[in-house]
Amino acid sequence: YLITDVFRHIFLSIEDLMLFIAQNFKQYLDVHAYVPYQSSHIASVPLLEKYAVIREKFLQSAISEELFSVLNEGFLKFESIQAKPFTYLELRYSKKLIEELEFLIQEEKVDDFHLASALYQINYNSPAFLAYLMRCLDQKVETKVLIPDKLEVLYHFRKLSKQFAPKTRQAFKPGNANLEGQISEYIEEDILRYQQELTSQKSTSLFPISGGDLENHPEDLPKIPTKLSVKQWAYLIRLFFEVQLLPEGNKASVFRLFNQVLSTTNKKDLAEGSLYNRQYEADAGTQEVVREKLQEMLNYIRKDKLK
Repeated sequence: YLITDVFRHIFLSIEDLMLFIAQNFKQYLDVHAYVPYQSSHIASVPLLEKYAVIREKFLQSAISEELFSVLNEGFLKFESIQAKPFTYLELRYSKKLIEELEFLIQEEKVDDFHLASALYQINYNSPAFLAYLMRCLDQKVETKVLIPDKLEVLYHFRKLSKQFAPKTRQAFKPGNANLEGQISEYIEEDILRYQQELTSQKSTSLFPISGGDLENHPEDLPKIPTKLSVKQWAYLIRLFFEVQLLPEGNKASVFRLFNQVLSTTNKKDLAEGSLYNRQYEADAGTQEVVREKLQEMLNYIRKDKLK
């Protein structure tokens, strides 16, 4: 044997050993470590072949365009792991996603309801999926006229959110909050708001419109023209919560109030829930505009100090 042949056999032996460890002792691995011999790991399970079939099936299915765009984010992430380093955590979640989608195809349950349920149960905590779930919930609530009926819908979805809570610690975006926690928070805040409205309706008042009822009378709130877009305002308000300038307990109500009083560069009247739903959709351009505005504020503070 030549020395190159010896090195080649050593390399292949190490590669086989790493695959064996990853498959049989995965509980001892650092999930945040990058996977060595990535192509071999992917080849060890026919993920690429399965992915190609699954993506084609969902492209041809009757699921809504909005939900497919949510799922496509997962497809794009899976495609990216072939071209760049990825961690054991990312590899495991990609395998789990492929397995769940494959199961839906086998059971002939490729529709919006079953797909959304499957993504929820594997903690697919994409901001776009969270926004999709909140819009679906809002639409269900808005079909009811009376507050007690709205509350019944929210109670029902609260029960479902607990019943079908993700049974995994893995997440589509490990750095983001757990999907079930975010949905539960949104539902609880809506329940509290409607309970307060119901109490207010039952009590007598000398004033036709109280401070607490302003949310029910958005026409009585003056519009404040601003030079920021919807995405930029949504991101800025989210930052207020991140640094605890605003209390977490009433996030939905605060976003709703901003939604009713602001008019942006492009829209005089903002769509219901547009700010809340876009708080996690900030792209690089949005972040840069907000950073520049915050920097301007810091400059003003420095000037005041020099006076």
